Amino acid sequence: MKTLRNLLILFSLAGCVTDFDTSGLEIPEVYVLNSLITPNEPFSCAIDVAGKPTDKTYKFVDNADVSMYNAETNALICKLNHTDSGQYIAQTAKPVVGATYRIEAIIPNKAILTGQTSIPGKVTPTRAYGHFSGIGIDYDSYYFTGYLEFADTEAAEYYEIEIRENTNVRRQHLPFTASEDTIIRKYNAFIYDRQSFMLLQDEFFKNKPHLFRFQFEKRGNISKPNLIILRSISFEYYNFLKFWLKHKQEETLNLNILNPAQGLLGLFYTPIPIYSNIEGGTGIFAGYNTTVFLSENM
Repeated sequence: MKTLRNLLILFSLAGCVTDFDTSGLEIPEVYVLNSLITPNEPFSCAIDVAGKPTDKTYKFVDNADVSMYNAETNALICKLNHTDSGQYIAQTAKPVVGATYRIEAIIPNKAILTGQTSIPGKVTPTRAYGHFSGIGIDYDSYYFTGYLEFADTEAAEYYEIEIRENTNVRRQHLPFTASEDTIIRKYNAFIYDRQSFMLLQDEFFKNKPHLFRFQFEKRGNISKPNLIILRSISFEYYNFLKFWLKHKQEETLNLNILNPAQGLLGLFYTPIPIYSNIEGGTGIFAGYNTTVFLSENM
């Protein structure tokens, strides 16, 4: 009876942001397969391992067996070769407009990652897309107005926005901040401050396009930001990213609310394949391993 009472008390916290006490637990590493694909250009991808939420840097996986398939026929197109730069490159395969591809990466004794995308000849807003509608420059920053359209809410309701300065898959990201507070207050966006991630829920957009502005710091030899990436993601991964980015931002963990001995550690999930298109005929591969530890109540 005491155990039941404890569980009822803990479940009453479901509306709060609560963390698990992970002391003594082995939290699985998070492997991420990601790539940008451009028609008629050699295909390449990279595999990152994010590790535990306390990790401060990304590492790259160099021992994966990576294959590219025709997603419609399941025919093997080619194997990808690992390079000294950390990328996996298909030397002979160039994606073509209208085709659908699947990438499978096997990391020995760790994870199997899959990602699938098509390369549209003409973008239709069946998921999400965006483009730059204006660039402004001042003495230390670049600004651009982003145009996002969210549609097909039954198929995808959660999105990750990522900014890159070019199409290099080695995470050469542009830190950014959103200049409109309404993004946070009205549209429930979650931003890892001054880093290149932003999470959105489309239920607040009510299926309508939305305009807002990002600010980029000038850095190195960057001429201007040139790519905004939108990924549709699962609800579970949305929550995981919120947890992971929130604690990286805070730099310290306060894992002292829930006790794993009380039986609430069953919140593991299997992410659905992630799929997205962005304007200009460029698609996205993204896949996540299936042993991510979900560290927030839902």
